[in-house]
Amino acid sequence: MQWMLDLRTYGLKVHYNSTTPGHVGWVRRDELLYQQMHFTMGDFRGFMHGLIGSAQRLLHEELLFGTQPHSPAIPTIPWASIYDDPTQGKNGWSFLQDSRTRWPVNGEQ
Repeated sequence: MQWMLDLRTYGLKVHYNSTTPGHVGWVRRDELLYQQMHFTMGDFRGFMHGLIGSAQRLLHEELLFGTQPHSPAIPTIPWASIYDDPTQGKNGWSFLQDSRTRWPVNGEQ
């Protein structure tokens, strides 16, 4: 049993003290080679932009509000005028309860 633990310890030591070959290489100033894929930074930004847009649409339409055609309009969140009282030590206190913030809808609805 001790032999197996020693072998495991040795393997972990080799693993954490050895470098591994990288997978990302630069071809030109803004071109990447990742394993067998070749793309530019603009392509990557476009991919990420599309991915974020798809995730936002999925969260908004599918998970949060459903796909009902006559669903009510989403109220805007007054980001610039949200207040919080960091000195409030009461259990259960939330910035949503701060009276200085004027919400467009009643939170109970």
